[in-house]
Amino acid sequence: MSPLLLLLVLAAIQGLAEFLPISSSGHLVLAGKLLPGGEQLPNGIGVEIMLHLGTLFAVLIFYRARIGRLIKGLFSASSEGSLQRDYLFKLIVATVPAVLAGLYLFDTDSAFFQSVDLVAVGLVFTALVLLSSQLIKQPSTEPSIDAPEPSISFGRALLIGIAQAVAILPGISRSGSTIVMARHLKINAQQAEDFSFLMSIPTIIGAAILKSPQLDLEKGLGLSAIEVCASLLLSCIVGLIALHLLHGVIQKRKLHVFAPYCLAVAAAVLLLD
Repeated sequence: MSPLLLLLVLAAIQGLAEFLPISSSGHLVLAGKLLPGGEQLPNGIGVEIMLHLGTLFAVLIFYRARIGRLIKGLFSASSEGSLQRDYLFKLIVATVPAVLAGLYLFDTDSAFFQSVDLVAVGLVFTALVLLSSQLIKQPSTEPSIDAPEPSISFGRALLIGIAQAVAILPGISRSGSTIVMARHLKINAQQAEDFSFLMSIPTIIGAAILKSPQLDLEKGLGLSAIEVCASLLLSCIVGLIALHLLHGVIQKRKLHVFAPYCLAVAAAVLLLD
């Protein structure tokens, strides 16, 4: 497999798995172990950061209106501005556990984090989390999506953030863990979806900053401009498609449909390892 084709495959995997509840980190580990030609890619950390930036662009595009409201709220003295600042502070609180876990708890560059067995265990855990969404009692009516902020307290934001921190482990889905946690905390589907993906913005940026010291800036990524642009564009486009797909799944309360896939991949990994 040529380096460009391999990059495009990884970009597509990243775009899908970053947002669908199947764990992008786990799938990238598996792809690196199973896809032929993986050793041809230079600067693995750089490639990882690049692919994550592609999905970051997807979130920024998908939530551009909501992000605009948050930014506008920072400079507004109105009650709406206060509401937006409060929501932003909750996003910050939810990001703290992942930052602390990334700095002090998990060594994501260790061989342990590249273990396919760990990915399999993580995927089983993800499947159980997704299946647990079936236990959530649905209210007869859900709050309006036009004012999502009031139902997310700082305590709930922190718990969702802890779920995100646990999902640093490969195989555990960040989107699945945070959305299901939010739903168990009685946060409605739209609010859970929005909060999960808005909190992914500082998380992705933070992860890129944490890994940036490992980049060899003199050598760069070791990729051509065409390879970089094609990979960024594909991960962004596939990410946007995945966001739209997951939105429909969440609204129909069907997150559990991804559980069999996670279990099947975990079983295949354990059998083939």
